[in-house]
Formats: sequence, C-alpha cells, structure tokens
Amino acid sequence: MSTRTRTLVSIVAITILCTPGVRGQQVRSPDGRFRAEIVRRDGVHYQVRDAKTGDLILTTRGEFNDPNDVKAGQFSPDSTKFSAVYHYGHAGNYSWYGVWSTETGKLLYPRRKSGWTTSFSGVFEDDPPRTRP
Repeated sequence: MSTRTRTLVSIVAITILCTPGVRGQQVRSPDGRFRAEIVRRDGVHYQVRDAKTGDLILTTRGEFNDPNDVKAGQFSPDSTKFSAVYHYGHAGNYSWYGVWSTETGKLLYPRRKSGWTTSFSGVFEDDPPRTRP
C-alpha cells in the first residue's frame, strides 16, 4: 500500500471515529430520543428506534426496490428527521438521500446530489429542491 493510500485510509478512519453521534454502526439523535442502527436485510439499511423503549420507528430504503447498501446516516439538528444516503451509478454517478420523519416514520422527501458523496450539507433544509419554483 502506498503512503498516499495509507494516509487516505487513516483520514477516513479518523473522520468516522471522530464524527459526533457516530458509534460504530450506530447513530444517536442530538436529543438522545432515537438511535439508528445498520441492519442487513435486502441490502443494508438503517433502522431508527426509540432509544428508551426500543420501538421501531422506521427502516430506510433506497430509491429503488433492488438491494442496495446504505452509505451513511444522520439525524437533523432538531432530531425530527433522519436521512440515509445510497449511491447509484446506472444513470451517471449520484447520491440519493431519503429524509424520513422520526415522529411518523414516513418518507418526507428525497434529494439527489451528483457524484458519490456522504455529505449531509443542505439535506435538512425545509424547502426541498423538488418543490422550488
């Protein structure tokens, strides 16, 4: 492995370990009411549960019904939403973000970003791009 590759692997590992709210394959909401865990069933997805009772709130899914592995997940700053990102390459490389309500478990809206990314920047804005004039 080259020095550059080792450096990149180290940066990715440090980023994952130092990201607030991320504990291995588990993500906790900022207010502590919810936890999201990766599950492996028909692909890899997150299940969001009530942190106290363990009740299932929602299970994420990709844009299509075919098996796909979730790449990252994050709660909104106010803990009312959870987003999971999936990558696709059949129509050009893009990242598909689903945004779900932590109160109802329903998909609120999707977002697409070009390229394969796991950045949640702008994902939780109140006015999704699909509704803008």
